Order: sequence, then C-alpha cells, then structure tokens
Amino acid sequence: MAALPSRISTSSPLIIVFIFLSHITAAQLDIGVRVVGLQFSSFTNKIGMYTDKQNKLYKNKTSFGALGGLSVKYNLHTRSYIHVELLYSMRGERYSYNTSQLDGSPVVSFLGDSDADIEYYIEYRTNYIEIPIMYCIDLSHGSDFPVHFFLSSGLSTGINVSSKLHQNSFKVRSPGWGYSAIDEDVKKTDIPSANKFLLNFIGDLEAEVNRGRRIKFFFFARYNSSLTNVYTSQESDPQNMKTRLNSFSFGAGLRSKVGYK
Repeated sequence: MAALPSRISTSSPLIIVFIFLSHITAAQLDIGVRVVGLQFSSFTNKIGMYTDKQNKLYKNKTSFGALGGLSVKYNLHTRSYIHVELLYSMRGERYSYNTSQLDGSPVVSFLGDSDADIEYYIEYRTNYIEIPIMYCIDLSHGSDFPVHFFLSSGLSTGINVSSKLHQNSFKVRSPGWGYSAIDEDVKKTDIPSANKFLLNFIGDLEAEVNRGRRIKFFFFARYNSSLTNVYTSQESDPQNMKTRLNSFSFGAGLRSKVGYK
C-alpha cells in the first residue's frame, strides 16, 4: 500500500477544525464532556526485542488506558451532524510472560503451600491529544423512544505528547526455600522515535438518553485504527519498530444544548 502524504496526516484535520469553528452558530450546538472512557489498544505488529523471532517468552497483550475530553456536535440537517472532539487518549501495547522461577529457584506464596507466579512485562505507552472530526447520523430520527442511536465515522489527528517504555524486574528480599519475599522495580524510559502526528480512522456508536431535554447523557463504543506508523522505523533496523495502533474504547458522558433552536 502506498504511503500517505505527510501533509494529510499532520495538517488537514486541523484545518477542517478551524473551518468548522468559523461557521458554527450557538443555536445549532451541543457541547459535551466524555466523563468516563476506558480504552483497550494493541499494536498491529510485534516490535522491538520482543518479536517471535527474538524472544518467544513474551506474548503481546492488550494495553489499558483512559480516554476523555470535550465534544461539540453541530446540527447540519434534521438527522445529520458534524461531530468534533478534543481528547486525551492513552494508547500502547504490552508484552509479558509469567513464571514461577526466579534465579533458578521456585517462587512460593507467603504461606509456602503453593507455587506463585510473577509477571515480567514491558509496555509501550503512547499518549496523544486527539482531534476527531466525524460525520454523524441519527439512526433513530422520527422516533419518540427516549434513547436515540447515533452512528459516526471520520478521521482523527493524534498529537503525541508522551512516549515511554515501562519495564519491570524482580529481586530477592529474603531467601529461603524458593523466595517468599520479592521486590519489584519498574524502569521508565522515553522513546524518542515516536512520530509526532498519528492519523486515525474512527467508527463510533452512541446511545443518547433524555432525548429532547437540555441535559442529555450518552454512552459510546468506539473503534480507532491508525493509518500511519506509531514510530519512525527503518526496514534494516534489528529492533523493528514498524507498527500501527488499533484501539477499542467505551464509556459515558453528558452534553448540553447551547443557545436555542
């Protein structure tokens, strides 16, 4: 697949935001807050020293993060909207493996009556300020049912604000038959190779409660897939960092109509 032009990934969604803001009127706006959002994310490829060829012990697992911010919904027509948001988004990938051995000896529980597992992990954490711009359709238009469903899709620009690598290790505090007391240490280092901008495709399903009232509550489920690479990478790099991000998030929020209609 041909690479996307860099100007698309870095500037176009921001330009659309300014155009959008210059044409809105208060009578057509719903302003909201995504109060709670839990995000599950993973890379499309295993990267770094933890690919299958280099280290088969570590298995990739889903990373958990938060998603929250502000949203503005602009009514274009009876059932269609432009939906713009400003979000803080925590994404990444986690690799880990469990073992009941430490330095060649078994790890036991504090009671000493069963084997105990410890988990080694390495986690790539990439945090973004995201600006999604979506076209939204009211699927329940014309219905008197108090819950309306909205389907949205569009693009998002993610501005990288933090990229770190978290890795843990263990050491023995008190030896015995196995080890009943173990200290865990977590090392955090910056990853300078993260791309400054990330272009994403977004699909969103939302259920809005208290339809017709000034204050409305909503619940959402969202799929977010990056169209550009998370890190700068070279094919010859032994620690292959070529990967994209997939995320699924869900949560709740509230919004209020501004002005009158």
